[in-house]
Amino acid sequence: SNRFYVDGSKGYIVFIDTLPASPVFVCSVERTIAQVWRWDRNSVEKIGDVDITNERVILSIVSTDNEILLGGGSGNLWSCNIV
Repeated sequence: SNRFYVDGSKGYIVFIDTLPASPVFVCSVERTIAQVWRWDRNSVEKIGDVDITNERVILSIVSTDNEILLGGGSGNLWSCNIV
């Protein structure tokens, strides 16, 4: 069994032990709230949790020049300033 930890700031699973040449992983990941992440084609950065409203899933995202509109599974809509 490989030893690992989760880097919560980047959302990575980091393995401590050397992995075999063709590793196979089976994981169950469970979140109780939605998260917003940003990717610039080089790295992934967590923007934040949508925990204020207890929203479990974001179903739609629309970006404009200065904001992101998020549509949640509950039917709520949020506007986030990204400037």
